[in-house]
Amino acid sequence: MPFRSSPRLPNLGAVAIAILAFALSLAACGGGTKSVSADAWVTSICRSAANYQKVSDAQGEKIGKLDFGDSAAAKKAVVAAIGETDKASTTLEREFDSAGKPDLKSGDAVVKAFKDQFKENDKRTAELKKKVEAIDTKKDFTEQFLRIVSDTPEINFKPKLEALASKESDAQEVIDGIDDDPDCAALYFESDSDTSSEPSGKPTPGATSAAPNTVNEKWVAGICTSFSGWVKDIDNANTSLQASLGKFDASKDSPKDLKQKLVDFLKTGQAETKNLKREVDALKAPEVKDGAAIHKVFTNAGTELVKIFESAVADAEKINASTFQSVADDIQGFEQKITSSFDEVSSAFDQLDGFSAPALEQAFASRSECADLN
Repeated sequence: MPFRSSPRLPNLGAVAIAILAFALSLAACGGGTKSVSADAWVTSICRSAANYQKVSDAQGEKIGKLDFGDSAAAKKAVVAAIGETDKASTTLEREFDSAGKPDLKSGDAVVKAFKDQFKENDKRTAELKKKVEAIDTKKDFTEQFLRIVSDTPEINFKPKLEALASKESDAQEVIDGIDDDPDCAALYFESDSDTSSEPSGKPTPGATSAAPNTVNEKWVAGICTSFSGWVKDIDNANTSLQASLGKFDASKDSPKDLKQKLVDFLKTGQAETKNLKREVDALKAPEVKDGAAIHKVFTNAGTELVKIFESAVADAEKINASTFQSVADDIQGFEQKITSSFDEVSSAFDQLDGFSAPALEQAFASRSECADLN
């Protein structure tokens, strides 16, 4: 069936965690840096890493699918991909700042080691973008691009942390905690692969942007357009939320203001999810065996997603905003509930594995509207 795994769903749990960390940082000493257990701190920065990695992987996949035979278009697309990854990096660093520091003797030094590496990463990205922008599009793009990538230093936080651990042994707890999470370690302790996808020199096989003609093509294009657009809209709302948090001033803004930022974000998500449901419900079911049942999987998912946002908005509006600490306290169970609800919706897509529809599977693999969902 078309989706062997569920469409990518927004990580609202991570948004809640970001708000929680931010609230805790404000609650501590009027906005000072809060110490948390090493395990909790590692969990927080690993959640942020997961958000960054989704953007990074998506941009890497786009680069890997480019037609590098068109140097001008490829150059423009790669620069845009670097820009999107850089935005995600800015969010990652902001969330890192909100995580406080590990409650270790070396806590301050651990945070400094990360921040020093972040500065090097930012410099690396700026230089990478500058070199790509300087590529001569009259010459072979592939050769020039691969040379730039091979000359770009790797991103790896581990050497700085190991150097610290050799002096302050408790810093090893942070290293071990990250190593215990393979996905987290893949970002912090291994090379950056955002732009390392080797160009194929030709378009993705069968990819097309031609207008869909058949009922099946229109259904597939509609499903992909609706879901990818929905994810993008919520990701954009999250980006705006994170930017507004960066401007938050605890000396002027109140706990109620922080609560309202979360409520407003969720209401935006609620509105976009209702739009998603309307769009999916309006599609004509595909003309294949079990077409109506296949379509119902998606309409049911839309219904459940609307319910999730309705519940999330209601929960957020009940948050006690008397202090920053009370905001943090009430968000504690929010992340787990949201994550669990989204996991249930994702698992519902497993029903698609019980259908056989080669025509739809081919359409999902070839339609350009589905590139972000495959």
